[in-house]
Amino acid sequence: MSNKQWPNMAMVGYIDCSATGAVNEITKAQIQSYNVIIFGFANADGTIPNSGLFKDLAKTVATIKKIQSPGTVNLLSVGGAVREGDLGKVDIISPYAVEKTVSNLVASIATLQLDGIDLDIEDATISIVDILNFSRLLRTELDKTNAFLTCAPILAGSNELPELITPRGPSWAEVYGPNGVVFLSLIHISEPTRPY
Repeated sequence: MSNKQWPNMAMVGYIDCSATGAVNEITKAQIQSYNVIIFGFANADGTIPNSGLFKDLAKTVATIKKIQSPGTVNLLSVGGAVREGDLGKVDIISPYAVEKTVSNLVASIATLQLDGIDLDIEDATISIVDILNFSRLLRTELDKTNAFLTCAPILAGSNELPELITPRGPSWAEVYGPNGVVFLSLIHISEPTRPY
């Protein structure tokens, strides 16, 4: 159960757990400059990877948690534009798969002692209705442990006029703000020398 508060001014860092060389270069000072850290990625079914690109996720989480500032909110990301097999293909359409994925995600954050889930659904073939149904079920389960739910939709438009419409995909307008979802714009910290 998370007893952490969402920061008034969230400074969010994203750690790509497949980039072990870059992860090893992250300094304590860099980590401590963030008060929210997102670890990518869980398997598509919500379980913790133990093989493939993200096999070091649990090890990376443990390493980073040792050097972060007290009170840092830690999240597990699921989805993404991952090219390895079906890792980024979260099944949020089939009712059985949805329930199993939600159950696995809740178990994964308990195992890793994290504070919530970050949805990074980039599959443009998934309808906004399915995303909303999945987020509602996940929100209901996460509320039981006071866990956070964030979402990082792909923003279109310009910096001056951003739109919540995934390029060539569904509009996120219907899920903007419902069910306690916090929308984030992320900065990747697994490659400290590359500005985003």
